[in-house]
Amino acid sequence: MLAYSFLFQIVFVPTFSIGDIFTGIIPIVAAIGLFFTGYQFRRTHRQAQVKLAGDVYNNILALESELEDISEPKSMNEPEYNIRMLNWSSRFFDAIEWLSLLINIKEIQRKELVRHFEPALARYYDNIFQRWASEKQKLDCSYCPELKKLVNRVKRNSGYS
Repeated sequence: MLAYSFLFQIVFVPTFSIGDIFTGIIPIVAAIGLFFTGYQFRRTHRQAQVKLAGDVYNNILALESELEDISEPKSMNEPEYNIRMLNWSSRFFDAIEWLSLLINIKEIQRKELVRHFEPALARYYDNIFQRWASEKQKLDCSYCPELKKLVNRVKRNSGYS
């Protein structure tokens, strides 16, 4: 009977130490922690894209409303109006170029945001850039290159004209 009892203890009674338990649990806890860290990082990155795009777009909208004030040159003479329009167009083109750059380098890569802004940028290009940019600026490849690249891609992919 003693042999049977000894054999029963060897075969059926697990003998784990505290170290064995921690050695098994620690990798599982670490894997769970890495998963949640990755999830939070992705979520934070997506929120940052929305905030960045929103800030730039709010700047563009503010410049659009400023255009309405400038577009009525009742109280301005022609040279003052031209100077104000030149200053406004420079700031506006910089803002839409910045948004185009963020999309082109995939700093803003959420498909929903890109689909929202691409047609708007193409309209800005057609309605504002083509109207207010000088002929030299329109033909210069180094002036607003990201905007021109984005608009060409949008027109090629979506048939926007």
